[in-house]
Amino acid sequence: PTADAAAHITSDRPAGRGFWAWLRARWFPLTITHVTEAQPPSPETPTQPDSAGTPPEAPPADQHPSTAPPTESTPQLQAPDLSCAQTQSEQYTALGQRLIDTLHEYNVHAELDGPPIIGPTFLRFAIRPGSGVKIKNVIQRSQEIQMRLGLDAWPLIHMVQGRLVIDLQREDRQYIDFASIEPQIPPADPLLGSAMVPLGLDLDGNLHCFDLADPDCAHLLVAGTTGSGKSEWLKCAVAGLISRNTPHQLQLLIIDPKRNAFLWMQHTPYLCQPLVFPDETPVAEALAGLADEMDRRFAMLDGAASLAEWSRSTGRVLPRIICVCDEYADLVYRGKAEREATESQIVRLGAKARAAGIHLMIATQQPSRKVVSGALDTNIPARIGLKMQRAIESRMVLGESGAELLLGRGDLLFKNINPPQRFQGAYLPDDQRNQLLAEHVTSLD
Repeated sequence: PTADAAAHITSDRPAGRGFWAWLRARWFPLTITHVTEAQPPSPETPTQPDSAGTPPEAPPADQHPSTAPPTESTPQLQAPDLSCAQTQSEQYTALGQRLIDTLHEYNVHAELDGPPIIGPTFLRFAIRPGSGVKIKNVIQRSQEIQMRLGLDAWPLIHMVQGRLVIDLQREDRQYIDFASIEPQIPPADPLLGSAMVPLGLDLDGNLHCFDLADPDCAHLLVAGTTGSGKSEWLKCAVAGLISRNTPHQLQLLIIDPKRNAFLWMQHTPYLCQPLVFPDETPVAEALAGLADEMDRRFAMLDGAASLAEWSRSTGRVLPRIICVCDEYADLVYRGKAEREATESQIVRLGAKARAAGIHLMIATQQPSRKVVSGALDTNIPARIGLKMQRAIESRMVLGESGAELLLGRGDLLFKNINPPQRFQGAYLPDDQRNQLLAEHVTSLD
């Protein structure tokens, strides 16, 4: 778009289905006459955790942790203090021996299977059970491990790549902001942009992303209780997409029942229509417009397997459209007719929309059977489970328990067709959010 069009891109857009006619007039067809090579991201890598930080005070057992992002006093990922590295290593080794001693105390014979792995959120100890010791015998001692080691949370005991591991909370937990992971997000394709969504850091401090263009990750369900970091994760996902796409490569349809999670996006050219507040705009109508756009795109593909293939063969580009809903449960409990209308459109989009460059990212803090079963369970292949209240909620989302033992504030399990993997998600401070928008909206001028 021209500079003037970019500056006023949100001023004349209609809502509802009328928006799609406006989108066609505004964006299609765009012919790429000259493509410049994308510049690689900064070679700087995120720094390693500082062992000297002091974690925030743990909330009482009957309360959820604060939903607010960490403050300036919260420990961040910083350059390691080499002077205390040896002392820290000795402390973790001693902790591992105490873990084994605790198991022996209850006649569960095992030994450490290598040194501890130190992540930003937790320590991972691989253990080798003794002869005749079943995995369930180790899992049954979770409460005793917590008591003997003086932990605030139960350990998470599970299998990872054929090894039995025990994850223990890290006392000097580190929190990760968006600026520290942004350089690791893969560069965008000059024509199509990027469908890579930042997921979180692994135990080695490496950022993992998932690709919305992958059929196994085309649509995403995010679930977590209050204080789990669900909304913060969504904000970082959106920020990551904005950092690698221009508005003619990415458009967002944001449904915000809480009316406060994405107000910072309301005047940006990345919105394909104004923020959808269910109290003002029927969600089913917005989703129906998205489904109509999907059908229109399929009609013009002319045999191409996907929108990406069509764009490469024609040199034309349509923006990838991502629908983000911050609290799906609010839509489900609004009434039977509204719920059925919403679910009907989700079924249509979940079944076919990926090939048309349209994706769903739906979040809920109530992963009950009524919310997750049906349309979501059948049509959303990728799942993120943050801290949950009960094991049954974890099983509803991930197919197995474990999310109820997470530590909150971005500690998550990700699952698609593979077993769940544990990562630490990032948060998006206000100053970094404002800087991101200033850089990418100003770059259109």
